[in-house]
Amino acid sequence: MTQQLAAHIQTKISETLGVAIESANPVSGGDIAESYRVTAGKQAFFVKIRPQNAPPELLPCEAVGLNAIAATGSIDTPEVIASDKDFLVLPALTPKRADEEHWRTLGRGLAKLHSAPQTEFGFVHDNFCGLTLQPNPRTANGFDFFAEHRLLHQTQLAFDKGLLTAKDCQELELLAGRLSRWIPAQAPSLVHGDLWSGNQMCTEQGSVVIDPAAHWGWREVDIGMSLMFGGFERAFYDSYQEHFPMENRWQERMPLYNLYHWLNHLNLFGGQYLPEVRSTLQRFC
Repeated sequence: MTQQLAAHIQTKISETLGVAIESANPVSGGDIAESYRVTAGKQAFFVKIRPQNAPPELLPCEAVGLNAIAATGSIDTPEVIASDKDFLVLPALTPKRADEEHWRTLGRGLAKLHSAPQTEFGFVHDNFCGLTLQPNPRTANGFDFFAEHRLLHQTQLAFDKGLLTAKDCQELELLAGRLSRWIPAQAPSLVHGDLWSGNQMCTEQGSVVIDPAAHWGWREVDIGMSLMFGGFERAFYDSYQEHFPMENRWQERMPLYNLYHWLNHLNLFGGQYLPEVRSTLQRFC
């Protein structure tokens, strides 16, 4: 943390809470941003710093997503204390071991989040999934939204980077036009948008979700993402199904939702994720 940036953060926290920063210690674990645990008086804060290569809208968009989820009263998120283009200030939470009650609380909360009615797909503005721009134009049809602004958007980015062949793109376009063969029609819901295991926490303060890529989309995208990288505990899925059951054979269509995230990982981290993309294409094309 540079002295200039530390002063910037100190000024913002002082303006908001009337306290002075006493220490700032790096926190490990983030894939994108630098993070610090900042102490000020008797309070502790989690401060996320925008990476130099990241657009200035990144952290303000995250703050909007956290506030949108919090406003539903469904599932807890860290309170946004302060944010601007360079940093995001949240309370410092104390992690603890996740038990069955945590997973049931998380499943119940996500079901409640998804139950709040929305009128269209998209969001109040574009935002980000990781560092990748996530277009959110307001769209009436969920199949059009997911095809154009999720799958094909990522496909074009990957092709432009030389990560996909013309054949890959043709197959992705074909699949994007056939989503209704496997995916049932769903009303738009406010979704977390990036709900893998690293973006949920069991803490002394409660069960929370963090780092959203929030938008109005198909609710099943959150369930799909939760299954990547090992999945959540069974109590989570049982609790979700108890409060907002999904249509039959939901497990079979999860790879279609996760194709978006495999493409995003391909764009963010490179060709090691191409096998996952092609495996999904082989399964459904």
